[in-house]
Amino acid sequence: MQYNDNRVIRVLAIIKNNLRMEENFTPERRIKELFISGVKKLFLVVVALITYWQLYEYITEKPIIDITIEESTIINSNYKTTIIVENGSQSITSDDVIDEINIILSDTIKQIKAVESKIQPQYQINEKSIKLNFSLLNKNEQFKFYVFSNSRPEIKSVNYRIKDIREINFYDFKNKPKPLKRILNIWIISIIIFLILFIDALLVISKDKGLNEIKSFILNFQLGKNNKKEFIKGYKKIYGKYKLRLKPSKKFMKGIINNLFISFPLKTERDVEFIKFMANLKTEPYIFYRTRTAFIVISPIAFLISILALLGNYYYYEIDFIRKSISINSLNKIVLNLILVLVLIIIIFPRSTMNILLLKKNAKHKF
Repeated sequence: MQYNDNRVIRVLAIIKNNLRMEENFTPERRIKELFISGVKKLFLVVVALITYWQLYEYITEKPIIDITIEESTIINSNYKTTIIVENGSQSITSDDVIDEINIILSDTIKQIKAVESKIQPQYQINEKSIKLNFSLLNKNEQFKFYVFSNSRPEIKSVNYRIKDIREINFYDFKNKPKPLKRILNIWIISIIIFLILFIDALLVISKDKGLNEIKSFILNFQLGKNNKKEFIKGYKKIYGKYKLRLKPSKKFMKGIINNLFISFPLKTERDVEFIKFMANLKTEPYIFYRTRTAFIVISPIAFLISILALLGNYYYYEIDFIRKSISINSLNKIVLNLILVLVLIIIIFPRSTMNILLLKKNAKHKF
């Protein structure tokens, strides 16, 4: 009981001290603190957006056309097969086409029946090949036609030369792409990255004892005008014992604390309290404590999303209602956008995110 009473007294003393320091802040000091915090968050947001844009370009860098052979039906001993042509890239005009799309099939084509649409392409048949000619095919537009043959046809190859179109994918309802070709490498990379960030968050939290010792030193040091050097030397020593990987050097942090005394000369007790507050304030951000530890929450979520995206790519051609309702590129872009939103929330609101998702009740760490 005595132990709990002492703990309550210490907590109340810390709260009272923090409130007193808050009251002593001048508007100028508040603006300076907010500016420093804002610049660091802005830097992380810019890095996140650049990374996102690079990954987005990786997903969408190959403008593509998809040609799909659907399930066949037998009519009077002939196979009636539906072929769908969909443009997943930028609009294509007749001026962009150097050599028309030429689909080479496995069986001789007896007849083609076009399905009425606003595109109305022209078809040229030559035994086992079909040449397609159209005046305009906008992005996300498609057209389809029926092929009649003695057996169910398969696509052997697709020949073409179209401006800015790097690839034409063809998909057969029966002969699906090989499993490894269905997996987008970006999600494997994402899984590895978020696993590393999760491990890093665990390691940072496991070193909280060292960080608390730094805070305790700053709070309990009897700082005055004549012992600034002792404070800086003591801070450097206790910071050096903080065994955390990927942190600023002792020399760098010593310079940061030294600059505080240059910027804010010790004249009153309020200045002493402000220096101590800023020393604590600068220690956490320079090791990116809140952002790094926030990945203890965000990494499992992003890891799970990446796993689902990987499985979605792998089984995309196995689940017809998904394949017919959304393109594989659109699916990957939606997942990438979702991860971006989660990362930006963590960067901008690290404390709130941790408190809401993990540490709101019975929190052991104060972020």
